[in-house]
Amino acid sequence: MVPSAGIINLTTDYASHHTSLRDGEITDVGVCSVARFDKVPTGEACSYALSFGYQDTHNNYRARLSFLTTGAVQLRVEEEVADTVTRLTPVLTLATGCPRTPTELVPL
Repeated sequence: MVPSAGIINLTTDYASHHTSLRDGEITDVGVCSVARFDKVPTGEACSYALSFGYQDTHNNYRARLSFLTTGAVQLRVEEEVADTVTRLTPVLTLATGCPRTPTELVPL
């Protein structure tokens, strides 16, 4: 596999985007990913996830970073089967006090 980069730009609230790499020959993979948000979460958390064991958008495993409106960042490891999500490990808080106002955000 050749290293590469891509940009996913979500312009609609309450939306998600799934990009997949399907190759039955992959048995081990290393992934490095960078996520940036240009808005602070209000009302609900913003999330960023890497999926694995991916079958489709309704059936997969994922490691999800959840950016809460309180400024906390949590790691959630989940399994989704037929749109039902099950937590596989306890939620782990990775950080607190992250930017909560637009002026605290770093420009993209």
